[in-house]
Amino acid sequence: MIARILLHSKKLSAQVAVLTGVIVFAFACESADQRPTESATQLSADELEGRLTEAFSKPDPFARLTSLSAAASQLNAENAAGAGIALQKAYALVGRCESDPIVSAWTSVDRQAAVEWALAQTGSLGRNAAAQSIATWVALGGDEEALAFLRTIPSSEEKFKIVRNNIIQGSGMAGESKVAIELLGEMPADEPGERDTRQFLMVRMMLEMVRRDPEILMGWTDAMPRDAPNGLKTAAFTATLELLVRLDYLQAAEWFDTQPIKPWVESGSIAAVGSTYVLRDIDAGFAWILSQPPSEARGHAVREAAYTLLKKQPEKAYPYLRENMATEGMQPAIFALSHFYASGPPEESLKWALRVPDAREREKAILLPLMNWARREPSAAGQWVAHNEEHLSEKVLTKYHEETSKKRNK
Repeated sequence: MIARILLHSKKLSAQVAVLTGVIVFAFACESADQRPTESATQLSADELEGRLTEAFSKPDPFARLTSLSAAASQLNAENAAGAGIALQKAYALVGRCESDPIVSAWTSVDRQAAVEWALAQTGSLGRNAAAQSIATWVALGGDEEALAFLRTIPSSEEKFKIVRNNIIQGSGMAGESKVAIELLGEMPADEPGERDTRQFLMVRMMLEMVRRDPEILMGWTDAMPRDAPNGLKTAAFTATLELLVRLDYLQAAEWFDTQPIKPWVESGSIAAVGSTYVLRDIDAGFAWILSQPPSEARGHAVREAAYTLLKKQPEKAYPYLRENMATEGMQPAIFALSHFYASGPPEESLKWALRVPDAREREKAILLPLMNWARREPSAAGQWVAHNEEHLSEKVLTKYHEETSKKRNK
């Protein structure tokens, strides 16, 4: 899910950034005597509406964005209603990359009017404008005020979720902690719909924190109470770790090591860091995994790191794993190695399969290459079975003899 959220967020952020950048550029490039003054160049609401409407109609994207930036730079509390009318008229033509910066600018100069206007709209215009106005309100420091406003809305109304979700989003933009924790903690983890929505909102909020500074995100997760309701601490820790791994695997590993007893750490957390770490530095990556206390989670991480390495860097993986398989703690990688080479030379694959520590996994590791071998070269497979019969379980021998019996009866 995080990969999908990241892709969606990157597309949206890139679109919004284009217009936002143009607007900022327009402000920055104006000299003091070129900027609008109260008496000379201030636009009326009707004039602002007209300029925005004209800008929305331009077919060339660059011309449209530069025209929008010029008009939006004139927006203030007195004429902002004109922007609302322009958005209403042209919304079928307007994307969020064009509407969000305008709604955000309106909220920054007249929060109450912008939020009231946004929540009064219907359809996609209402949802998108409300989302941006609420998030901007919170990002500008209005988190407690926005939370109080949310408490006045019945939870059964669609507006409740729009406001709640974007208070959470705005909290990330502001780097705020308590309000987001309160709202995320209220979302039940045992309801699939709410659980997925919570994960989406939390990751979007975390992306905003990371945009400011990864330290803000780590601090937010560290500060979250261990007993945060609905398993929120575990969900937040896992999501934070996955985001950090994508940004800086060393920072992720260091942060992981600072955690105390870690009752909220899921079994895949060590693997999430380790699988990336070994691709960048195979020796240091496995050393980090093995530095964790012995556990099922560590064994899972060794196996996943081996799988990742075998898939993406097989030329490095095979010799490294062969040379280091005797290292204490590396045994879970044997299954990955034997499984990865199951379609290769059967003697090599089976040599590793016999060394898989877990009995059930050992049977799986043996059966796949052995059955394939028995179909292709029954005589050679039979000789191998006879030579290694004492190391094979009853289940493996039964399946092998069933397979060879079918072949003889054809």
